[in-house]
Amino acid sequence: MSERFEIVDETSARLTGVGPGGPTPGLVQAVDMGVVWLARVIVCATLTALFAILFLNVVLRYLFDSGLVWSQEVSTLLFPWLVIAGAVLAAQTDKHVSVRVLVEALPSSVGRWVLIGINVLIVLMAIVVVDAALMILEASHRNRLAVTHIPQSYGYASLIYGYAMLGLTALTTGYGQVFAADGPE
Repeated sequence: MSERFEIVDETSARLTGVGPGGPTPGLVQAVDMGVVWLARVIVCATLTALFAILFLNVVLRYLFDSGLVWSQEVSTLLFPWLVIAGAVLAAQTDKHVSVRVLVEALPSSVGRWVLIGINVLIVLMAIVVVDAALMILEASHRNRLAVTHIPQSYGYASLIYGYAMLGLTALTTGYGQVFAADGPE
C-alpha cells in the first residue's frame, strides 16, 4: 500500500488531532488497508479458482476427452471479480493509469484542488454506478445460468463491490489531499 498518510511526528499529531492526512489519519489508513486487504483476497481467490478450474479442465480433456461442463459458467462469474478487484488494488496502490500533465502544469495548490475535485467526481460516479448496479442485480437475480443454475446476479455483484471500493478509495485520497501540506500527491 502506498504510504499516502504516513505520520511524520505521531506525538504532535496525536496531541493536536491534526497531522499529515488530516484529523483522523489512522482511521483513513485503516480504511485503505482494509480495502487493499479485501481486494488482495478477492484477486488471490479468483485467480486460484480460475487456474484450478482451467488446469482440471485441461487434464480431464487430455485424459478422458471430456471436460467440466460447468467450467465456463463459473469462470464467467469469477472473471469480473478478478478484474474489478485488480482495479481497486491499482487505485489503492496508485498503480492505475493516470494523466497528470494538466495537474503538474498548474501551481501546486491549484493542482491539489483539481485532484480533490476529480476525487469528488469519482465518488459521485461511484454512487451512480452502485445505484444502477443494484437495479441490475435485482433484475438479474431471477436469471440463472444453464448448467450450474447459479443466479447471474453474482457476477453483477462485482460492480457494486468494485465501485463502492473505488468510491471509498477516492474519498480517502481526496481527504488526504485536502490536508496535504504541499502540492498534489
